[in-house]
Amino acid sequence: MIIGTIISHFTHLHSQYGISVVGEIKRGLPPPVLPSFNHLNLLIVPAITIAAVSLSISISMAKMFSQKHGYKVSSNQVCILWKFLFWEKYEHGIYFVY
Repeated sequence: MIIGTIISHFTHLHSQYGISVVGEIKRGLPPPVLPSFNHLNLLIVPAITIAAVSLSISISMAKMFSQKHGYKVSSNQVCILWKFLFWEKYEHGIYFVY
């Protein structure tokens, strides 16, 4: 890419052959803006579905490990853990890998 940029610059390909050039690239990051919420209604159902599947997988995994290692786990404990993990993530910016 660097060689192509140098060749394009010194041979003036954009003026001789009409090849489009990107031009100057801005430095830094753009300022943060709020995203558009136009498609929110299309994303609600898949988001709830993914959350329900993830929760059911977590509950089944917890029950499998509890049977394997000989202790009891209730579904309520998994729900409380999820609440704690999401609270920590959004309130304090702490991300857990699970």
